[in-house]
Amino acid sequence: MSCAMRGPSPLVALEVSAQGSVTVLGHDAALDEVFVLAIHGETGNQLWMRAIAQIGVTPMALALNAATGRVAAVHRFEAFQGDVISILDVGTGIVLHQVPLPGGGSEPAVTTDIAFSPDGARVYALLHQMLSGDASQFLTVAVDLEPSLDYAWQRPFVNGYTSGAVLVPLGHSTPRALALSPDGSQLVVTGMTQHGCNEDVSPAIGETRMIAAAYDASSGAPAVDVRTAGRGRIVRR
Repeated sequence: MSCAMRGPSPLVALEVSAQGSVTVLGHDAALDEVFVLAIHGETGNQLWMRAIAQIGVTPMALALNAATGRVAAVHRFEAFQGDVISILDVGTGIVLHQVPLPGGGSEPAVTTDIAFSPDGARVYALLHQMLSGDASQFLTVAVDLEPSLDYAWQRPFVNGYTSGAVLVPLGHSTPRALALSPDGSQLVVTGMTQHGCNEDVSPAIGETRMIAAAYDASSGAPAVDVRTAGRGRIVRR
């Protein structure tokens, strides 16, 4: 016997504002809708709740900007075959903007993390994008919110080698997280990459490594190298 789910599924992400309110991103299974909910930090009372998408949707990521009092919530919209960023006012829950993210590739790209610039005028998204064949790449996207909605830049990262003028991917590059420097000048994305594959054994064995790439947050140009501890490798792309 099947049983229909009622009520919200586990919450996906939360952020705390400078005033102490808690903003959460979740999915109501009964209504099949993604919602953003604000709760008073001291009393626990609900301040507002806003459904941002319905039918065939999945919550993905959440970010908050203290300077502008804005919340960015990302959800997967199956009808669009991609992810959408909703920008909300943290005080009222009013939806200010909705921006579709690039969804190209053999399958729709999946958002793994988002972040605001310090002044809240731009939001950055890190996506996992499938490529033809058994390969994938990082895709970092900068979206300007002011003075008008626009893609500022897009930067792919794929582990591979160049054959003539063609970049040949080597397996999967799987992004995990992004972060901005305190002054907002540099953006670093990180994740795992697959290096090589020994097909002479069964099952075939490949090596995975931690990797990070640094970009100029304004232009998306490769920034100076960064270093990490452990067995990671840092590259410029």
